[in-house]
Amino acid sequence: MFSILALPLLLIALPPRPGWPPGSPLLACDDINQWPPYTYRDNGALIGYSVDVLQQIAHAQQWRVQIDLLPWERCLNAVRAGQYHLALNASDNQQRRRHYLMTRPYYFTHSVYFYSRRHHSELDIHQLADLRRYRLCGLFGYNYEPYGLSTHDLDLGTTRFPQLIAKLHLGRCDLFVEKREIIVGFSLTDPEMNALLRDPQLQQRPLPGVAPTGFHMLISRRIQAAETLHAILEQGLDDMARRGRLTRLLRRYGVENQPIPEGMDRKQQQR
Repeated sequence: MFSILALPLLLIALPPRPGWPPGSPLLACDDINQWPPYTYRDNGALIGYSVDVLQQIAHAQQWRVQIDLLPWERCLNAVRAGQYHLALNASDNQQRRRHYLMTRPYYFTHSVYFYSRRHHSELDIHQLADLRRYRLCGLFGYNYEPYGLSTHDLDLGTTRFPQLIAKLHLGRCDLFVEKREIIVGFSLTDPEMNALLRDPQLQQRPLPGVAPTGFHMLISRRIQAAETLHAILEQGLDDMARRGRLTRLLRRYGVENQPIPEGMDRKQQQR
């Protein structure tokens, strides 16, 4: 069974479970603003690479999956409290390691920065430290720690990319950082974003000094058998990577990068 709830009125902590037998419900959440091409709506249906990955692992275990879309911070807090089993599409940081069990990365993205030619012909950025020379903006609830930035370093007063782009053109900030694959995904699903990205006044450049960013599933430490769920998901991801299924799923959604580079240290990876 697969269902979508946009905003539940009440979240109730899950009852203790001794394990994860066939028929168990698996409750996951993700960002209500979507995360294409990994999690997004198409004609009312929730689809995407991450949805397919979770569904395939759950199908092999005969679990019943439910994915709800919430404001991102609410999703993370609900998983932390044990009201959901896991969150999809999360990057790595120290705080999340403390509060959640984290799967291996199951896809990677590449970082770029955007600026407006209405205010800058170019930006002088050659390394991450150069970001601090400019006024930065970002999306509320997103993770900028991999770029050496704290929440105090950015204007986080918006939750949508079109609003970020508007801030650039208005001169309220100089740049924002995002993943290339995510921006392309939103341009495919959001006509407003597609039009904004076609504007020659909006420029993007690769962000130097940043390794590909790994994305994980975050598992609540507050649920019974959390370690068991983590082990099953890890085994499922390992099996899908070994059989080439992760790469094939990525290509289905127009992403050509290798999802699990061999030998990449987990600390090199960085929503």
